[in-house]
Amino acid sequence: MTANYRYLKILSMVLLELVILWSFLYVLHDQVSRESQPYMESLQGQENLMLDENGQIDGITYELATNTGDEEVVDDTVALSDTASLVGQYMELAPSSQDYLEPYREVSSVERAENAVKARLRQAIETEANHHKSIYDKNPSYYKPDLYSDSILGRTLPAEQSYMDEIIYVCDSPTYWILPYGLLSQGSGSKQVWTGPNGTMTITYHEGYELYDPNDGQRKLLIDMVEEHQPSMMITALGINGMSFMTEEEFVTVYSKLVENVLSVSQDTQMILMSIYPITPAYKYWGSIDNVKITRYNQLIVEVANEYDVYYLNTFDLFFDDNGELDWTLYRDDGLHPNKEGLSRVLEYIRNHKIW
Repeated sequence: MTANYRYLKILSMVLLELVILWSFLYVLHDQVSRESQPYMESLQGQENLMLDENGQIDGITYELATNTGDEEVVDDTVALSDTASLVGQYMELAPSSQDYLEPYREVSSVERAENAVKARLRQAIETEANHHKSIYDKNPSYYKPDLYSDSILGRTLPAEQSYMDEIIYVCDSPTYWILPYGLLSQGSGSKQVWTGPNGTMTITYHEGYELYDPNDGQRKLLIDMVEEHQPSMMITALGINGMSFMTEEEFVTVYSKLVENVLSVSQDTQMILMSIYPITPAYKYWGSIDNVKITRYNQLIVEVANEYDVYYLNTFDLFFDDNGELDWTLYRDDGLHPNKEGLSRVLEYIRNHKIW
C-alpha cells in the first residue's frame, strides 16, 4: 500500500510539472506571436510590394524610416544598390520568420523598410533580366550588350523630380518628341532639349552643326552651349542618323569626339550615352538599317562609355513585349519615332536607373 502511494505521489508531481511547463510554453509562444504579427503582416504579399516615385512603401516612406531615432540608420539608399549590374544584386530577402522568432530579437522599422526596398528592387531587377533574356532568345542575331559592364546604369530607387529636371537631352528626332508631347515638367516650353532647329541632328556633323539654344533662341555649336550652360547631367540620344553611312570605326571616332568635346569644357557634367531605339520594318530605310545593326552600334556606344568612364542607358529593351517581340504599338506610323507612350516609357526608365 505504501509503495503504491509513493508511486502515485511521484506520478502526480511529474504531471504537475508537465502542466506548468506546457503553460509556460503556451504563454511564451503567444507573446512571441503577438510581437511578430506586425512584421509578418508587412511581409505578406511582399512579391507585389509597390514603390512610388516618392519612395512610398506600404505607407512607410524610406526617408521617414531612416530617421526613427535608431542608432544604426541607413544614411543613404546607396547602401541598397550597386548600379554596376542588373543581375545578381539584392539577393538577400527580408529575414525569414524563423530568424525573427528568435527570443527577444526585435526588427526595427528601419530594417523593415530596408528589407522591403531590397525585395522590391530584387523583383524589378529579375523582371528586367528575364525580359532582356527573352528578347535575345527570340532574336539570336542581335548583338548582346554586356550588362555587367561598369558603365551600364542598373535599376535603382526612383529618382526625384529634381533629378529629372537637371537632365539635358542632346538628341536626334526619335527623342526630340519628348518636347512637343509635353512629357517634361515644363511641358513643350522646356529648355532641357538641345537639338537642331528642325528637331533633329546627325551625330556625324556634331562639331560643325549649330543647335537651337532654347535659353535665348540663338543657334550655337554644341561645345559652345555646353561651355556656356555647364549642365550637371547630359543624356546623348544619338546615332540613328548617320549609322547607315558610317563604318563602325567612324562611328566610334565621332561619338568619342563628342564625349571628349563635352568633357573638355565642362568636366563636372555627368554624361549618359543612351542606346539607339529599335525600329520597325515600316521605316522607309529598313534594310540599310535594321535592329541587328542597331544592336551592334549600341555595343559600340557601350565601348565609348567604358573608354571615357561615363554611363550607358539600355533603353533598347523597352520596345519589346514579354515574348521578345517588337511592340509596334509604341511607334508612330513611320516606324522610326516612338509615340507618346513609347517615350513615356523611356523617361520612366531614366527615372528608375539613376546615377547615385
